Amino acid sequence: MPEPGRKLLLTGNGRCNLGNDLDPARFIGDCGPRARFLRNALHQFGSGDTVRFFAERGVAVRLEDRHRYFPGRGGATAVLDALRNELRRGGTEVRTATGVTGISGGPGRFELLTGGEPLPCRSLVIATGGRSHPATGSDGSGHALAAALGHAVTPVRPGNVPLTVAGGWTARLQGISLPECALSLGTAPAFAGGLVFTQYGISGPAALDASRALARRLDHGPVAAQLDLLPALTDQRLDRELVSRTARFGKKTVKGLLGMLLPDRLAGVVADRAALQPAVPANQLTAGQRAGLVSAVKRFPLTIDGTRGFDEAMVTIGGVDLDEVDPATMGSKRMKGLHFCGEVLDLDGPCGGYNLQIAWTTGWVAGRSAARGVRS
Repeated sequence: MPEPGRKLLLTGNGRCNLGNDLDPARFIGDCGPRARFLRNALHQFGSGDTVRFFAERGVAVRLEDRHRYFPGRGGATAVLDALRNELRRGGTEVRTATGVTGISGGPGRFELLTGGEPLPCRSLVIATGGRSHPATGSDGSGHALAAALGHAVTPVRPGNVPLTVAGGWTARLQGISLPECALSLGTAPAFAGGLVFTQYGISGPAALDASRALARRLDHGPVAAQLDLLPALTDQRLDRELVSRTARFGKKTVKGLLGMLLPDRLAGVVADRAALQPAVPANQLTAGQRAGLVSAVKRFPLTIDGTRGFDEAMVTIGGVDLDEVDPATMGSKRMKGLHFCGEVLDLDGPCGGYNLQIAWTTGWVAGRSAARGVRS
């Protein structure tokens, strides 16, 4: 049965990373140039307001590593329940299984066309999300509605999405996860965080964050990339570590030596990339071969040739053009009484609570402005 908030249950693998404690300047910097649009809105409703909002509604919030806020218990279900309870408390009428096929009328007098009885309103907020996870109802229809009302919509692409890797070799590593990795696309800085090898490529925070930078580049073909599999070690320190371990465990094979630092299956693939036989004794390596091994660990090459698409994307890149939206109210500059919020806008951020905070912030500002429009 259709019900609001299904997509929220997917966030943070059900844990719901509902925000972070970064100050507005850092938050905006991490999200990129378009996020400057949020300066005013974040001062109206920022991360501290998010924590207070949910705490006042029975959802205790705790700060975990990497500045991230999570519900103390209950995960995404607790967050969704709090929002649904707030709807009931305010006497909000929720209509499910009611598709909006169009919007007629003009400024201050809208009618939502549903295939049945039109729904009239004086203020309208389009909060339909983007195209990610369309099975939850987030199918991008809000972009079409905005365009029909005269708004420009920038091209949309999947973001924060697993990546596909050319060659099929990642299938050998399926299920292997690295707690820390750095993915470089030839630009600084690299994307750091956990990484998971999959049958089709790579996933995990480092890959998901990199996907935002790759969204437009992949339109022009595959992208060469490199993985630093041990970012905590410099080349020199890794070389010393290999020398030290070879002296202590000289009878180990190259694969066995690497297996002390990396998962076993990954160690074999790294040895292959360094053009070394995995079964060769480590104490037979020349200095040049050891340097090649260090390079394979620190600059492991791969070719990214695509993404897993909107079905697996966490966010949508692109949306309603921000130049046509008032950043202080989320109101349309083209049509009085029309507002936008959340993923339907051309706003997105990396993993780590950014995108839900964007939703809370723009939703609060849009809702308050729409309510004021009705009362005035």
